[in-house]
Amino acid sequence: MPNGGPPGGAAPVYQALVESQLAEERDRKKSLEQRGAAVITVAGTFVTLAFGFTAIVTGATGYKLPGAAVWTLAVSLLLFVAAGGVGVWTNRPLNYQEARVSDLKAVFHGPPWRGTAAAAQRQVALVECDIIETARGLNAGKAELLRWATRTLVAAVFFIFVSAAIILFAGSPAKTPASTTATPTATASP
Repeated sequence: MPNGGPPGGAAPVYQALVESQLAEERDRKKSLEQRGAAVITVAGTFVTLAFGFTAIVTGATGYKLPGAAVWTLAVSLLLFVAAGGVGVWTNRPLNYQEARVSDLKAVFHGPPWRGTAAAAQRQVALVECDIIETARGLNAGKAELLRWATRTLVAAVFFIFVSAAIILFAGSPAKTPASTTATPTATASP
């Protein structure tokens, strides 16, 4: 009798299901954290590019950004910083449940150790179900944070494009005359 139950029993099937669900939640956690790190990288890159773009446009010719462009750039930079912050928050360490070491050690001293394989499989599956339940809740929170970070990034990129459009379509500002004094000109004498 494999696994302490009748041949062809249901325990191995259920155990495989629970183990696959546990592996899926652990993979999901890794994936969410990797995407959170990507949000941080993208936000940082765009902030750097925005500052570089602004420095190039305003530095070389003394060009003054139109007021609307300044505001939309400021909004986009704030949104990029917010997206990066949410990305960091997505990757914060959380208390994912795992089997306690004391409970694992207790298995060796008493009835569980002398029990049947089927009873052990059942107990392991129950512990794994508790771990899955906690992981799903925490992963759902990370996924929601990641959705907010993505929305914030999209909004920030939108404001960057609005800024660029304002700068491109505003044209160059009117030059202020350097001097308004007239220079004397020579006149021909009769």
